[in-house]
Amino acid sequence: MKIHPWRKKGLAWMLTLTMLAIACIGAGCSSKPVDQEPCYIAQVVEDDVFSNAEGINKSKYDSLELGMTYQEVSETIGQGTIISQNEEVVIYQYLGESGYGANAELVFRDNKLIDKNEMGLK
Repeated sequence: MKIHPWRKKGLAWMLTLTMLAIACIGAGCSSKPVDQEPCYIAQVVEDDVFSNAEGINKSKYDSLELGMTYQEVSETIGQGTIISQNEEVVIYQYLGESGYGANAELVFRDNKLIDKNEMGLK
């Protein structure tokens, strides 16, 4: 059986790409234990989230009452980060001081607190 020249080139390219893919995947593997080389992403999370001593806690969250203005809330727990906004409603997020994932979301309409939700606050 005779193989056409264009098939030889196609097979050669396929073999080359396969070998390249295997080499790239293999280059990402390391035989070093994980604890010897800290992960940069984990370091960022640790610095930004776990050391958030100024974050909101359950006590501060419970002190917030519906109808409070954003100014009153800011004086109580500090300024939040806007995560959503339209013409009528603004939603702020506050990171929790208790660690990764802990947060509170406060919903304001016409500068008045109309809803509040928390997850993982201590």
